[in-house]
Amino acid sequence: MLLSEAALRPAGVSPDVRLVRFQAVLRAAAQTRYYAPRLEAAALREPWHGPDVTTAETALRRLPPTDLTSWLLRPDEFVNRQARPPSKTHLFFPGPRPCRTALLRRWGRSAEFNLTSRLLAWFPPDLLVGSARHLGRMAEAVQNQQCDPLRVNLAVVAWIGPEQGFLDEATRDLLWRTFQVPVFVQLVGPAGEILAWECEAHDGLHVESSQGICEFSAGELLITSLVSMRRPVLRLRTGLTGAVTDAPCPCGVSSQRLTDLRRRRIPEARVAVAGASAAAD
Repeated sequence: MLLSEAALRPAGVSPDVRLVRFQAVLRAAAQTRYYAPRLEAAALREPWHGPDVTTAETALRRLPPTDLTSWLLRPDEFVNRQARPPSKTHLFFPGPRPCRTALLRRWGRSAEFNLTSRLLAWFPPDLLVGSARHLGRMAEAVQNQQCDPLRVNLAVVAWIGPEQGFLDEATRDLLWRTFQVPVFVQLVGPAGEILAWECEAHDGLHVESSQGICEFSAGELLITSLVSMRRPVLRLRTGLTGAVTDAPCPCGVSSQRLTDLRRRRIPEARVAVAGASAAAD
């Protein structure tokens, strides 16, 4: 049975509140080395009055997309050191409230396989949460008998994004075969905020307008966070293609949805970053 809209959808905000949040993000971005000159060129540094800037979306059109390779390889250029570190985020799950949740922070060193699997065997979670990259590695370890089989009672939540990796159909099928529970995908931002999430209908990702803006430029998904002040994100390229639809979802939620998300060819620099991340993990 699908849940009701009230149970599924986090609280939204009005367009005026979204604009106020966006202005705060612009002020934060103006404190970074990467965005400061770009905001100046786009006339988006305060004061940024003008008849064509009535919403966050109209203001964003003035800015070029943020280069993904730069964002991955030169993170210091995107840090607003005047902002406080991000606060802890709350897990959102579009289903029954889980009693036990296991958050997979990393997975990659073979020495950790048995320890983690033993902990999960002793404490079988209702919900297993982690990045798409780490969950995929865990499932591969189980399939290759590098660790004991793992049990999950309710569901797997896979975070996707420029830092978390992408969940393609092959990896999604691998997670299903390994854990035998539904898999839910969530697109997250740099502060852990949910930008789009998958409901029980599994028919695209619902855009969470209170947290960010998702748009497509030349067929590529760009993301903007409305809450990340420490590491602002404005029109960040994701390397994902797809579409956005306003068609009603079978679950009853009427928000925009991202559909048919697929991964573009990964730039060589991003491959190097992913490799370095895997080695570090």
